[in-house]
Amino acid sequence: MKSVRMSRHLKVRMKLARRKLRQLKPHQVKPFVMIFVSLIVILPFQNCNPVADIDTEDTANRGIASSDGSSDAGDGSGGDDGSSGGDVGEATPTPSPTPTPTPSPTPAPPPVCLYTSNNAPVIESITAKVGKRCDQSGGDRALSSDTLNVNVSQGMYSGSDPQVYLCVTMNVGAGENADQSFGGYDDVRTGRQSGSGPGNLDLGNARDQQSLGGGRYRFGIPINIDEEDGECLNGNYRVEINVSDAVANCPELAPATSAPEMIYVQLVNKCPSIVKYDANPVYNQSVAGTRVSADGNYAVASSPGDDSAAGNAGAAIVFERGSGNSWSELAVLTASNAQVNDAITGVDVEDLGGGNLMVVAGAPGTGRAFVFVRSSGSWSQVATLTPPGGGAGTLFGDDVSISGGQILVGAPSYQTTGAAFYYSSYSASAATIKPSGIPNFGEYGKSVSIEGSKVVVSSIGQEAVHVFSTSSLTSPSIVLTKPSGANGFGTAVAVEGSRIAVGAPNEKIGNRTDAGAVYVYNSANGSQTSRIARPEADAGSEDLFGDDVAFARGNANRLIVGASRKAAGVGAAYSYQLNLGTSNSNYVFKMRAPRGDRNGGQNSDRYGSAVAVTSNGYAIIGSPNEEESNGNSQPDVGAVFFTDIP
Repeated sequence: MKSVRMSRHLKVRMKLARRKLRQLKPHQVKPFVMIFVSLIVILPFQNCNPVADIDTEDTANRGIASSDGSSDAGDGSGGDDGSSGGDVGEATPTPSPTPTPTPSPTPAPPPVCLYTSNNAPVIESITAKVGKRCDQSGGDRALSSDTLNVNVSQGMYSGSDPQVYLCVTMNVGAGENADQSFGGYDDVRTGRQSGSGPGNLDLGNARDQQSLGGGRYRFGIPINIDEEDGECLNGNYRVEINVSDAVANCPELAPATSAPEMIYVQLVNKCPSIVKYDANPVYNQSVAGTRVSADGNYAVASSPGDDSAAGNAGAAIVFERGSGNSWSELAVLTASNAQVNDAITGVDVEDLGGGNLMVVAGAPGTGRAFVFVRSSGSWSQVATLTPPGGGAGTLFGDDVSISGGQILVGAPSYQTTGAAFYYSSYSASAATIKPSGIPNFGEYGKSVSIEGSKVVVSSIGQEAVHVFSTSSLTSPSIVLTKPSGANGFGTAVAVEGSRIAVGAPNEKIGNRTDAGAVYVYNSANGSQTSRIARPEADAGSEDLFGDDVAFARGNANRLIVGASRKAAGVGAAYSYQLNLGTSNSNYVFKMRAPRGDRNGGQNSDRYGSAVAVTSNGYAIIGSPNEEESNGNSQPDVGAVFFTDIP
């Protein structure tokens, strides 16, 4: 039963009654108290409806004494001030239906484990697959005494092992489970024990699962040999494999685990030895390794920010190889007439035999080039070269090249278009190489190379490369034009024997912008013999592969390519043997600075921005933005790495 509200009329009467009670004497109060209590207790029940609410304010009040002794007749007249009269009643609302309660849902039955546990999961076999996933047919390799041999080089798989999987076949019992792709097993646990070499042998999670029927299944464990970090690994790595038949949502089934199987992954040691040279003495932002070159057992690197002769005058650092891959500093060459901001940049060295050397060091800051000769163990500066009209503002010396005593110097800002200058010897006058048709700001002479009678000069503005004969330098005998998509064509050039290599570091590979590529041509007729580009999996945006290129002097089959922005500016260099074919089968391996010497991101090292290689297989890699590592933490001091490559 629902309560009802007292009418406004009744409230007024009660208020007046209380007032009169307060005016009475004590012996007069008791009768009125009894009447008042009766009104409170009895009257609400007289207006109670068991079904619906009633608006007592709008319903006529009957038989209630007014404050003046009269009664409410329900005629609609009067009000709440104690006068006679009553409220006119309104129609009673339609009663609301009583809601029907919603029945509680019936609990769902617990999930049924449609799975038969195998009390003893069995690993039936483990094989290896090279170049294919384990769920693909063919290519299985049997293990020898539970040992898998994997050929690796620094930072990349080599030979026939581009990708390796361990393929495990197991029997875990019949049955199915809705939460499993194939049923039969829940997880694979692998572990490893490091071998003697540095770096990591990483094992990926189980993948490439496939059903072999019944309770037999196969999955693959990929072997990742720290490819991106480019570690040089060797030694045995133990891999422990267990198979568990634990199933989700079936806790009543006690999981069983197979006996562990041990596999040893033997990484065949193809690790080259690496020697690092830190600039010494240390100058802030000396950027040692901005350019490098090599010939025989000698190498040279430029250090534009070296302050030993004058502020930012620069220096040419000469190295000599001892036994094996041992390299030592032979000399630090500075000009006797050095000026502030010479900024020695372009450098080359030529072995004259008997320990005698020629070194050319270009100083584009002032537009000069210095020629040094070592004879009978003593060094002397034998010439200072300048272009006709003076070199200030021409960038004369930004790149230089030597062959048989001949000198080629680039000046990419000469007379706005750029030019190159040829000297038959350091004492001869300059011959200007500047063909017609070069656009303003064409940076003609940005990269130059000379070998024998062949002279190669690039024009960045034209995205073309000109090939001349030393007997005719007025017009090119061959013009190598930009192939489709080869952006940055001519950023770096090199000539040796029958081959010319041209870097196009801004070429797009797949969806990787500025990944880079290198084009190789026949130096006799200009026909393209190969295009060298890394597979898309290794190519990255802004790698700048082809930022620098170099042949081994006297060996046109060996080519080194720099990628100075690889891995956020850490940098890399790649070695190729061009006599192996015309595609990426020429690839030998990728070189990286050791892990402790890498610095990427905003303060990147740019390892590979300058590359060279000797005829007997030693790569010289410049890393000009390397921080000084002797505890002083000077930025951009630079370093040079010497790597013994196969």
